[in-house]
Amino acid sequence: MANLEESMLPVATGTKDIKQQEDEQRRGIRTEQQLKPSLEEITTFRHALKLLNQRELTSIINKNKIKLPSDAQKVSEIIYALERSFREGILSKEIFHQFRQAAFNPDLDTTDGFFMSFNYKFEGISGDLLKSKISEWKKDSQQNKSSERESFNAEIQLLDSGSNSKGSLFKFTRKNERFIYNNQNMLSKNYFEVQQVVVEIYFDKQIVYFQTSNSVKFHSIKTVVLNFLRFLADDEHIKIKLSAPKMSKLLRFAVSENGRSAKVYDNINPNTIKLLDLFLEIENSRSFSSFQCVDIKFDHEDSMNKDLKDRIKSQAYGCDIGDLFNKSEVKVHILSNRVILQIEFKIVYTTYDAEGVPLKHTILAGIVNDKSKANALRIYIENNEHTIKDIIKDAYKDLKDVFMGSLMDSNLKNEEKIKRMLGI
Repeated sequence: MANLEESMLPVATGTKDIKQQEDEQRRGIRTEQQLKPSLEEITTFRHALKLLNQRELTSIINKNKIKLPSDAQKVSEIIYALERSFREGILSKEIFHQFRQAAFNPDLDTTDGFFMSFNYKFEGISGDLLKSKISEWKKDSQQNKSSERESFNAEIQLLDSGSNSKGSLFKFTRKNERFIYNNQNMLSKNYFEVQQVVVEIYFDKQIVYFQTSNSVKFHSIKTVVLNFLRFLADDEHIKIKLSAPKMSKLLRFAVSENGRSAKVYDNINPNTIKLLDLFLEIENSRSFSSFQCVDIKFDHEDSMNKDLKDRIKSQAYGCDIGDLFNKSEVKVHILSNRVILQIEFKIVYTTYDAEGVPLKHTILAGIVNDKSKANALRIYIENNEHTIKDIIKDAYKDLKDVFMGSLMDSNLKNEEKIKRMLGI
């Protein structure tokens, strides 16, 4: 019997090993299935990637040190590589959440936005009044839904009623109904596309700021903001409109020494003069220094000539080293009444540590002044460096403050510097 028991022991042990292996295999299969995303998650991931631009994609890729094929250089190639990695379970669910939040959460992109102005002076705006008006607007909107031509599905949330130094902060949400036609069953299915944007309204300055880099969301929410402003004003005598902020200022004419003649600077576009004043004011601020223009785009002298069959719309210049405002070609364009449509510049942003030691950060920022694209003025800071994300947010806030201060000032603050810059 003893020999029989001994001979049976390995068999029993072997059976146990096989069961353990089977359990481990089943657990391994479950783990692999858990790593791979569902069909709905893959669809959401693909949707998110299509909404994000290259800068936003690169920011998340660098933050998570995602390895991509060396030949993935174009946006389409980067998206394809990301999709494949996600399908295969290489990218974690946490990374999926980051892409989804970046695409659909309006509160994340705080270093980009559009500025517009409105033609109405509001008075006596308070937090209580805004809350009351939002409730009334909501009821009025629901009643108007019977007329589809005039209604839209939207919501307004007051985040901060504001103060003397900052505007009132809102979150605007719009739900747009969309349809998909199925060729197989020949039936349509509807769904709602939700767009959200954080909006800051400076009622005293007549300025609206849309916090987003997405032009589709900007245009969609702009309609809701305009509707709310008109409802808030409730003035039949004026129709409120939204347009690009007025960036226009003339240089004072120069009187000769004998006082018998004067030089009029009518060869410089007023819009360009105001922008130059803003650039110099940025460098004058405590937080910024070492302004360098690295890319600039002007309109072309043919751009307004509708009689031409073929006309050039714009001219652009770029440089790797130095300041483009020191280049003679750029000065010639400015002195030829050309309008600056877009500009990118490097600037040093200074912060201070706990001991008061200054820390220098070089950032890349830009201003888009092309009314043909959005009828708004866009200011952004490139945010590819995740390690200084909070610093870049602070830099953008300070840049906004400088812009608002320059915009609201009726006088040029750097007139003599502009003349010296242009050699006039």
